[in-house]
Amino acid sequence: MQDHHSWQASLDTGADCDDLYDSHDQGLPYEEDTAALVAAIRACTREHGGPGRTSDPDD
Repeated sequence: MQDHHSWQASLDTGADCDDLYDSHDQGLPYEEDTAALVAAIRACTREHGGPGRTSDPDD
């Protein structure tokens, strides 16, 4: 397991930046925090016209 403080992801819409994910105050373990970050990015990708499915069998 790796030590880490937090993850943050933002979407630059041109006019401003929208926070997609910020775990600063959550104190999540690395694996759980990373999975939540990836889930937030994937949800945003689908919402903004990205692929709805991947080759991930757990999707």
